[in-house]
Amino acid sequence: MYAKKFSIEQITIAILLGLGILLPLIQFLYNRSLWLDEAWVALNIIHKGYFELLKPLDYVQVAPILFLIIEKFFSTLIPNSEYGLRLFPLLSYWASLFFFYKTIKILFNNKIATIFALSLFVLNVMLIYYSSEAKQYMSDVLVYTGTVYFILKDYRNERTKLYILSIVAALAIGLSNVAPIILSVAGLYLLYEQFYLKKQKNGITGLAIVFIIWLTLFTVYYYFFIFNHPAKELMNSYWTWMSGFLQFDSPGNFVASLNYMVRSTILKMFSFQIVLKVIAAILLIAGIFSIIRKKQTGLAILACSPIIIHLLLSGLHLYPFSLRLVLYLQPALIFICTAGFMHIITWLSFRLKSLNPKLFCLTPIIFLFSFQEFPAKHVAEFMEVKETIKYLKENVSDNETIYVYWFAGPSFQYYQDIGLADFQVPVIIGKENRLFTHVDPSDFLKELEKIHGKCWLYFHRNSWGDEEYIINYFDSMGYKKIKEYKTCDSSIYLYDIK
Repeated sequence: MYAKKFSIEQITIAILLGLGILLPLIQFLYNRSLWLDEAWVALNIIHKGYFELLKPLDYVQVAPILFLIIEKFFSTLIPNSEYGLRLFPLLSYWASLFFFYKTIKILFNNKIATIFALSLFVLNVMLIYYSSEAKQYMSDVLVYTGTVYFILKDYRNERTKLYILSIVAALAIGLSNVAPIILSVAGLYLLYEQFYLKKQKNGITGLAIVFIIWLTLFTVYYYFFIFNHPAKELMNSYWTWMSGFLQFDSPGNFVASLNYMVRSTILKMFSFQIVLKVIAAILLIAGIFSIIRKKQTGLAILACSPIIIHLLLSGLHLYPFSLRLVLYLQPALIFICTAGFMHIITWLSFRLKSLNPKLFCLTPIIFLFSFQEFPAKHVAEFMEVKETIKYLKENVSDNETIYVYWFAGPSFQYYQDIGLADFQVPVIIGKENRLFTHVDPSDFLKELEKIHGKCWLYFHRNSWGDEEYIINYFDSMGYKKIKEYKTCDSSIYLYDIK
């Protein structure tokens, strides 16, 4: 018997798939501290029962119901640990990788295209980071890649396809807040497939039934879990402040807000160095040009329409367009980039007859060398609360007090509740919250005015000037600064308040 010979393309694809399993696993095992948003969700999950999670969450949090239930199950399976909270996002990444790989093969049917697309998916710190974030963003990616795959998949009969798509929709609505956008895209593609590709009108009844099922499922979900949600106004105000909504009030504001969203979301999702960001932008433009020129309507619907629909919804203030909220668009952008990449190398091959396509198997090396910090602490803000807790444990003495600035408060609270931050001294966690309310720096002094004796002050580096205000006040009052310790993400002071 002869050993089967594998081509360089097949070996490269196998290596990329292996990295797709290994890299997020390393990020998962790195076990960074929970940051603010994760901690808020985690506190709900560990303190509420399954039925309580069906009600509005505390801390102005909103998350899909099925996602919360699965998170609750894994947090019970692996209790008092971030691993339990992050296991489902990791599994979602792996499942997304599987669906993405299968979809690329269907869309392009080309090993070079597959290598390029997998390189963008697997060797992207942004996706790897969110594979270990205890939030629903990776399940958004799973819902998008899974839905696209099950739409494109070849079925033996149409009835099986409709059954499966109904099940996919039910799971999607429970797992992702962006399911309505994804299902709208799916509906557009199914109509395009039925009336343009197949040119059949006798299947409209089956499609109509599927659409009615989708609409019914979402209507029920909307009525029980979204309609009149108590967090709606606060979240709307927050995302307006964060420039998460496209502005339609004037041409100038529209262009400015659209430009900001493209720079802060679409290009930022390619978490590479500046040169590769420029290349990504070129590939996106080339991809759109190729899709239009080749009249690839199906690819346009699957890859471009979710971006357009999401932008329109943001303009109507129905759903913000912000980095983590549009993470599910990462595969769509890669589809467009891959179309652009194949268009460019086809053009080059036509003009450079000696060009060997196998050279493009080196594409992963380029992306691998562009890797930024890995494993990632946090894509926006460092918040290694566990390091701070360790430092405090080694230095706090009896008869001292610990004050935790509000931004690090939820994370600190979580580690208290699972027994990691088991201090035997009083701990005051700041309640003033700058995200949803107007706070004057002097308000923080009210939280500190009852403290007497030695007090540890723990600030996260993003303190909106509150740290400086409090420290300057303490110094002006003549309070003795005994110790000061700073890291890349936090400042810790020990004062004697007399």
